[in-house]
Amino acid sequence: RISYCKMQPKAYPVPKPPAVTYTTSHTSNPKHPAEKLVILTAVFLLFALIFSLTSIFVFWSRNYPNSPTPWYGLWTSCTYSNDLVDTNVCVNHDLDAAAGASGAGLTGGVKKSADYLLATQVLAIMTPCMSFVGLILTVLLKKKIWFRPLGLAIALSVWLPLTLGVSIGAGSTWIIAVSEGVPGLSGLSYGFIFEVIAALTLLFSTFTSCFATFKSYRSVVWEAPAALPEASYSPYLSNFY
Repeated sequence: RISYCKMQPKAYPVPKPPAVTYTTSHTSNPKHPAEKLVILTAVFLLFALIFSLTSIFVFWSRNYPNSPTPWYGLWTSCTYSNDLVDTNVCVNHDLDAAAGASGAGLTGGVKKSADYLLATQVLAIMTPCMSFVGLILTVLLKKKIWFRPLGLAIALSVWLPLTLGVSIGAGSTWIIAVSEGVPGLSGLSYGFIFEVIAALTLLFSTFTSCFATFKSYRSVVWEAPAALPEASYSPYLSNFY
């Protein structure tokens, strides 16, 4: 009778694989060359949006030496008296009003002044709207910056100068409207100053967006990861050594 012995396999401890750590700088927090410029463009556009939007609701000019003091905005003209109760009288602009009629206010019944005032109103509303669109384009550029969005970057670089031109046009048409309707007006007020600040921030955003466009198509050189450690000796693979 022949008996067979069942051989039990000898148990060997399985070594734990060593931990692998990559210490390269680009794998943990990658930075695109144009990323800072895009963020700076978004900040400038945000300020332009705030200032241009605020300018719509405040006065743009005043005739300070006069008493009572007339204040002129895009939509109304107000006269403030320095009496005990601070009396003020406000009248909405009537672009078709004749000279001396109620609502003539800023235009003084002059057709040219009324036309330029209407242009100022339109351009002043367009400025924050176009700034908002530019801000959206900047956010999209930030999200797609690793995919070389050259077309989006060029569109932003073209859109921002147009927005800047609209802002400058709003200030220019206001000066003409005031000079034609109220000759000798002494000063400009908050709305005009805010529009100037908005134009300056749009100018800065135009520069930064152009620089970002030049760098948006730039190749990023990635550092090679550290070499993987060699596999530890295993008795189960002894036949292959």
